[in-house]
Amino acid sequence: MSMSNLSLKPVTYKNHRAAEAPEVFPYQTGFIESVAEYMKEADQLAAWHPMCIYDKDSIMGFTMY
Repeated sequence: MSMSNLSLKPVTYKNHRAAEAPEVFPYQTGFIESVAEYMKEADQLAAWHPMCIYDKDSIMGFTMY
């Protein structure tokens, strides 16, 4: 994977299901929430901005700032 292929795009109506697809690894349980839980928090507080991490045209992760 080349770093030049990575981009951040906002979670939208069109990509929200794909953004929720990544699951928390078992060893992460108790440390981080699921993507769906983070997106619910973002719906309640405008300060949070959920983003999809893309490698070219494929979603490979999720982040929020």
